[in-house]
Amino acid sequence: MVNNMQTKTRKVILIDAAVDTAEEAIQETCELIAACDMKLLEIWQQRLKEVNHLSLIGSGKVEEFSERLKQYDADMIIFQQPLSSLQASYLSEAWDIAVIDRSELIIEIFESRSHTQEAKLQVRKAKMEKQHSRLIGKTKSLGRQGGGRNKGSGEKQLELNRRLLKQRIRECERQIDALKKQHSLQYQRRSKQRIPVVALIGYTNAGKSTLTNALLAQSRQASQKQVLAKDCLFATLDTAMRRITLPYAPDILIVDTVGFVSNLPHELIDAFHATLDEVRHADYLLHVIDHSSTMRQVQMEATLTTLEILNAESIPRIDVYNKCDLNDISYPKACNDAVYISAEQKTSILFLSDKLAEAIYGPLEAVTFVLPHEKSAHLAAVSAYLKLTAQENRTSDVILHGFMRKKLISDYVNYVKF
Repeated sequence: MVNNMQTKTRKVILIDAAVDTAEEAIQETCELIAACDMKLLEIWQQRLKEVNHLSLIGSGKVEEFSERLKQYDADMIIFQQPLSSLQASYLSEAWDIAVIDRSELIIEIFESRSHTQEAKLQVRKAKMEKQHSRLIGKTKSLGRQGGGRNKGSGEKQLELNRRLLKQRIRECERQIDALKKQHSLQYQRRSKQRIPVVALIGYTNAGKSTLTNALLAQSRQASQKQVLAKDCLFATLDTAMRRITLPYAPDILIVDTVGFVSNLPHELIDAFHATLDEVRHADYLLHVIDHSSTMRQVQMEATLTTLEILNAESIPRIDVYNKCDLNDISYPKACNDAVYISAEQKTSILFLSDKLAEAIYGPLEAVTFVLPHEKSAHLAAVSAYLKLTAQENRTSDVILHGFMRKKLISDYVNYVKF
């Protein structure tokens, strides 16, 4: 029998309790809430003079918010700021409602969007580590209440739960290590094939997946499966690799990676970086930047910081300013090591493809080839990457005039007419 019951949309209230919070940071959390398919009822802001150890916001605000909550049919409270295990437990009991912070919200998104085995394992591990830290907080709280040497049944149960979580975390780590060894072998095999790998990196929702699909659509590999592209944060968390055709150049592999985010939860750092392992093994990086975002500079800094953590800052990189159609700026164009485009428009994709081919294989240079007829196999190879301008068929050979990528000419230097 088919179950027609729909999953209930959770209704949440966002609380921002700090001395000062940038409006853009609040907006990003609102987008995270939307990405988690939750309905935001209201945002409550409380400017703190000092942080309360027990409740973060102080007993007076706890009572005030408790009364305000009666006006809403809310399922959850989300805090913009990190909550300690003690604070989350106290507030949840005081308000009789689930209380989480931004880090737990991101973990929930990762949990719902991960599809590969390694990504699922990493998120499961991150979630259990978060639970473990909460249990530690509760144990300390019970220890302060007891005051004696003998432990109560509550403490004993918490310690048992902690040990079980530790065992499960270690098992996750064992499985993750086994998968990493498999990936290492895959990287070795790929390096032997000598196909350049280009990783798309950037802040979440900058347009990486849209760009991947656009590059696929304009290449000979258009029949390949497109990746999920959705206008929300963390639309996809799993890496996707596709073969891409470039103008007058051999094919390359494009890797669409998970988007970066600022203030990534500690428990998710390993999971995030494991998903980005492809970046470390890439030959080139395309740093996709949302040119229309008011937080563009902050997002770029978050990306560059992550590259440093990954030890990938020395990999050749092209900055791709996307969504230029949403700004009053001319495009497509190139300036130094940056390209300005709109992934929604074909002319931009053709422009970017040419710049990418130039970065990997060099610029197009005028060249003349003289190929004897008995070298017909080489004729086909040369013609595949030559922008032909003229051809002369003679009795003993063929003369080809045109333009070829600088780094490819050396492969056929024996047939170049100087």
